Amino acid sequence: VESKIIQEEDLSPYNKKFLESHGEKFKPCRKLCPDLRNKRNYACSLRNLQLFISQGMTLKKVHRVLTADQSDFLRPYIEFNSQKGNSQHQSLQVTSSNFATMQYTARR
Repeated sequence: VESKIIQEEDLSPYNKKFLESHGEKFKPCRKLCPDLRNKRNYACSLRNLQLFISQGMTLKKVHRVLTADQSDFLRPYIEFNSQKGNSQHQSLQVTSSNFATMQYTARR
């Protein structure tokens, strides 16, 4: 996906005909567009680069290398929410069994 300015020559024949039939004029605008054209100075992660190369992309030149530190900074938050969810699930089970007992006794 690439951020680029869409020009009138990039439009499909259907879109050109649509604009003509509705009396609209084309206005260039910036869009995120997937395309299969050659990429120059394209930035991507290492995993994506490995995927692209495994799918047959040829790499001509490496312009820059970006580095990033990876850590599991969300682990405490996820574990906290998991524990809260499990405790609420257990309390709901107890409540539902109490509810079933109350319904049974109310019918008598």
